[in-house]
Amino acid sequence: MNLDNSVYSLTLDVNPAGFTGNPVLVVSIPKGITLTSYPTASHPTLSGYIQSVSNTTELDGSTTLRYVFNTGIGTVGFK
Repeated sequence: MNLDNSVYSLTLDVNPAGFTGNPVLVVSIPKGITLTSYPTASHPTLSGYIQSVSNTTELDGSTTLRYVFNTGIGTVGFK
């Protein structure tokens, strides 16, 4: 992810044992921080693991990214 010209890496560790449904990662970005790029569902690293990505501008001006992953994943990391 690239926020205000700073690059951040993110790793999601999921223990699929006993977990039902699809893992969901929600990233909240406060108003005033500009999101210039973020991994989408077609990203080469994520495409086999992810169902959808949404980018929503909230009423307060913040941004919410919501990643819905496929069931049965263990770990996904992206930058």
